[in-house]
Amino acid sequence: RLIVKSLGEDAVFEGGLMVRTTVDPVLQELATKTFKNGLIAYDRRHGYRNLGLNISLNGNYKEELKKTELPKGNLDNWKKSVVLSVSNNEAVVENIDGKQGKISLKSILWARKNLKDQRISDAPKKVSDVLAKGDVIYTEEIKDGVFELRQVPDVEGAMVVMSPHNGKILAMVGGFSFDKSQFNRATQAYRQTGSTFKPFVYVTALELGYSPTDLILDAPFVLDQGIGLPKWKPVNYSKKFYGLMTLRQGIEKSRNLMTVRLAQDVGMDKVAAMAKKMGVNPDLPQLLSMSLGAGETKLINMVSAYSMMVNGGKKVEPYLIERIQN
Repeated sequence: RLIVKSLGEDAVFEGGLMVRTTVDPVLQELATKTFKNGLIAYDRRHGYRNLGLNISLNGNYKEELKKTELPKGNLDNWKKSVVLSVSNNEAVVENIDGKQGKISLKSILWARKNLKDQRISDAPKKVSDVLAKGDVIYTEEIKDGVFELRQVPDVEGAMVVMSPHNGKILAMVGGFSFDKSQFNRATQAYRQTGSTFKPFVYVTALELGYSPTDLILDAPFVLDQGIGLPKWKPVNYSKKFYGLMTLRQGIEKSRNLMTVRLAQDVGMDKVAAMAKKMGVNPDLPQLLSMSLGAGETKLINMVSAYSMMVNGGKKVEPYLIERIQN
């Protein structure tokens, strides 16, 4: 995309170019593996989403299995499979390659029923609570004849690994699977920053002469939003209040109420100016909720801004391409 934008499609597809990128293959492999494992683990904590795909085992079920479409995005070692039989303690399955194996109750204790609002039910008591005869699912063969149930994560994310000193992008992951989605969440998606924005409030304060030992009150904060609107009452994650604390403690413990008070003291106009200066957000709304990360930015912008802090305030431009030659 970058090269097409600068040199045109003809040069890219017909020019025989040699392109050297900044990506480190070892780091890229590690980043991809870690990222996928993280999303799978998160997804499993939210239970099993039964897709309701079921085929008849009478007649040529192997052809039916081939025709049945599961969601895209499975890992290479996940195979489309059909459940041949189910008992209390195990299920017999056959994958698309004709290999048969068993899924034990112990291996599907994570597959709790997925309820609304990300809530989940109790762990299954028997395999038939999760699987039924004829179900089409993804499985992974752990060892000979031992299979485990798999599902493509419903959640997405992104990862950027960058050298803070020169802006080289060493690894980048834009989503769980390119087959599932070609959208690069690392460079194209705008997402709320959440608590990762708080350091920019504290940086603004330090630039204006505040000291890490200055005290800020961590106590209830109420803001009148105007006629017909409810009062805005931010709270700490712990739902507790901690009284006077130093700026250093506030950023270390990510206190919401301290951050809002500090933003009010220094002025959201100055916080917005700092966010623009560091490339997080060119036009941050001057509202106190923005100090807690209600604003949106791209992941790559946030990584670049954090790199500037590591780099002693020097501006860092992320880049992916080192050299192009014909």
